[in-house]
Amino acid sequence: MIKKFLFVLLSTSLVSSTAFSKTVYVNGVTGSDSNDGSSWDKAYKTIQYANGGSRTTSGDNIWIAGGTIYELTSAPSNTNSGSTSIFQNSKNWYGGFKGNETSLSQRPLEDLDKNGIVELWEFKFPSELNFNLEDATGIGLGAGDFNGFTISAQAVYNSRFNYVLAAMSPESRFTNNTVRNVNVICNMANGDTWGAYTPFFRVKGIVSNCLFEKNSVKVNALNYYCYPFLNIEASNASGSGTRFQNSIIRNNKVVVDYSKSEATNNGMIKGLILNINPAKSGEVPATVIANCVITNNEMEYLPSEENVSGSTLAAGSTITIITQNNKECTDSVLNCTVVNNKGIRIKSAGIYISYDGGSFHYVINNIFYNNQNTRDGQKFVVDNMQGSVSSGVGVISNNFTNGGALKSDNDRVVNQDNTLLPTMTLFKSPATTIGIVENNSANWSLAPNSYLGAKGVDLKTNKFDVTGKAYKNPRAVGAYEL
Repeated sequence: MIKKFLFVLLSTSLVSSTAFSKTVYVNGVTGSDSNDGSSWDKAYKTIQYANGGSRTTSGDNIWIAGGTIYELTSAPSNTNSGSTSIFQNSKNWYGGFKGNETSLSQRPLEDLDKNGIVELWEFKFPSELNFNLEDATGIGLGAGDFNGFTISAQAVYNSRFNYVLAAMSPESRFTNNTVRNVNVICNMANGDTWGAYTPFFRVKGIVSNCLFEKNSVKVNALNYYCYPFLNIEASNASGSGTRFQNSIIRNNKVVVDYSKSEATNNGMIKGLILNINPAKSGEVPATVIANCVITNNEMEYLPSEENVSGSTLAAGSTITIITQNNKECTDSVLNCTVVNNKGIRIKSAGIYISYDGGSFHYVINNIFYNNQNTRDGQKFVVDNMQGSVSSGVGVISNNFTNGGALKSDNDRVVNQDNTLLPTMTLFKSPATTIGIVENNSANWSLAPNSYLGAKGVDLKTNKFDVTGKAYKNPRAVGAYEL
């Protein structure tokens, strides 16, 4: 079988150095912090040493070899704020090297998950970063690249405003990374009012060609806004804006535990896997989520003990698109596949679209298939799309919704395919499990003769996929592999 390579945004995510930048080398196996870091033969041993002092400055490129796990520990610097293990500070960080390369393109890749696509995060020699965090941030991304790493972490947060990952600059580029086995526990005191909080990953700028799998977040008792897993925010800047694209999010679990909380407003806990904050009027371009596979994730809400059977997390969903307090706002969810996600006592197992009079939400060419939810903890039903669009604007168009669709209550919900297809082939090798599949055996690429293969928008400029094969006309929906 000929392997297919997914080359998307590669040219824009590899190099962003200045005319005066230098490359500094780190090799945790053969390096030494007594070296000068000027070549692989003279590589530093530790990331902390290479990043410290005047050894690297803004615009420099830090190349980090694989073959070992780089351990990073960070705890509070004082009683008022936490510390950060890695602050990118406009440097460019690259991993995935064997330790003899002279260019970024020489880093070897291979089809690790055997899905027939060599994704750009599948490095043969991954540079593994393992964080141990207590009330501290793991990676704070500024302007520049963070590319080619496998990230894991254990994090405990006790009423502090910190994140495992935070891309806080519109010029952040978090690309070609794997985020796996990050486990976060948030122990929030009753009455905490932090403002919007995202303990796992707060995103501005660009996230592209990444894998997020086998991570967990548990939030205990919170009485203010919280987006537990991925919070995609508007960049508030010109240029490409916030884009989250070409990535897989699978086999993750989020638990929101109100069982011992005095808090009452559970509507403040929103997108449990992916929360989308649109760009407000004047903040262009829009927030864009495109070409992603979001599958086999689990979400659970634990309400107060006296009301276990009737409580539902008000705005909790696999994906939630929120509004901006009746201000004009714009976002897009395009060509994504959202499949077999499992919810317990949450609003929707698929997508929840929140509208007000100024919302411009565009949800186009997506597959929402067999996402299942339960309100009583026992009976699961297909629950793909929910929302109120009676007062909003924008377009929800050409989505395949498998019998669990948002109602077409006005002309802004169009061309929805609500067909139930229990016996028809749609995907190459789908999982039958709703929720987490431990061995990642599912392949959610479209089958060669899939019912979904002839749907979607007509491509007027790009007629061919990466193998040179012509796209079907119109193009398939949710076609990540294209």
